[in-house]
Amino acid sequence: MALKKFSKKPTTIEEQVTLLQKRGMVISDLSHAKNFLEYCSYYRFCGYALHFENLTIIGERTHIYKPGTSFSDVEQLYHFDAALRRIVFRYTSLIEIDFRGTLCNESACYYDNSHWFLDKTLFSKEEEFSKFITLCEQEIARSREIFVTSYKRHYNCPKLPPIWMLTELMPFAVWSRLYKNLNDMKLKKQIAIKQGIPDKYLDSWLQSLTVLRNACAHHARIWNRNFTQAPLLSSRISAKIITTQHKKIAVMLLIIHDMLRNLHREKDFETDMCNLIAKYSTIELKYLGIPSSIQDLFA
Repeated sequence: MALKKFSKKPTTIEEQVTLLQKRGMVISDLSHAKNFLEYCSYYRFCGYALHFENLTIIGERTHIYKPGTSFSDVEQLYHFDAALRRIVFRYTSLIEIDFRGTLCNESACYYDNSHWFLDKTLFSKEEEFSKFITLCEQEIARSREIFVTSYKRHYNCPKLPPIWMLTELMPFAVWSRLYKNLNDMKLKKQIAIKQGIPDKYLDSWLQSLTVLRNACAHHARIWNRNFTQAPLLSSRISAKIITTQHKKIAVMLLIIHDMLRNLHREKDFETDMCNLIAKYSTIELKYLGIPSSIQDLFA
């Protein structure tokens, strides 16, 4: 297909509301709809409204909504997704802090070295090692944390602070990649045991959780989303989901649930998820990849 120049013109809030109505959306409160679009943005709103569109037999868009589709239907879906992101972000944050602490403590004691991470021979891929060091140097250069400025004031070697300081600065993605790049399988297994997760799954689960957490942090839609990085499934998780739904959020909910066992917080997560589903009872669970009920998913 030949490429063409983008020529769509910006539209006002009033024009956006009119367009939604022309496409068959029922809007009972025009003032509320305009205020919501001011807050949400039309393009973001339409990402959720897409679920309510009629599609052709081959799945192409028609830009016409199903009969009876209301503005409030789409808004409810938007609010559900936002609430789901808040829950997921809260509990993945607990997992991140736990993992960072475990990685820091186990590795420092294993090598009996506060700066073991400066030894490139301890990593499988030198390129990944170099990226890690560069990211650390950049973060230390711009950090104004008291412990960083104190380290700089008192020490000139090594240039980077010890592992336990770095774990307070660098994001989850950096540490999950560092773990993946470790070449000492004994240490990796030791860390996995402390996390309560078989080491053959931990690599994959950390990478997938990083993608999910980033999506939540950037307010991206996670409802009815197919995540590109499908995690390795344990037999327990495989038995809980439909095979064709392995890229939906349900898989990640089960992974979070399993990883929270180490913190004895899995029941809290389960309760919060059940309460969310009960509050938004009209949300169809199949679009989350949940086969039956949220209670059965965690049973």
